[in-house]
Amino acid sequence: MVPPTWTRDRYLITLHPLGGCNMGNASIDDVVIHVGEGFGYRNLFLADGAIVPEALGVNPSRTIGALPSASQ
Repeated sequence: MVPPTWTRDRYLITLHPLGGCNMGNASIDDVVIHVGEGFGYRNLFLADGAIVPEALGVNPSRTIGALPSASQ
């Protein structure tokens, strides 16, 4: 089933909290690097929906579930 917000606006909406911890290259604007390790906190990894920037589809649980394996 295609969400109505995608059909109408080409924008996905999810009930899952996503995007609270930006992933990027600089600690000024971002919280974690590409493998989920926090800037300034060695061996602290975030592996949840917070590092997913926005809605990816109807249910992001598979993407979130794959995050821990990507950081090892």
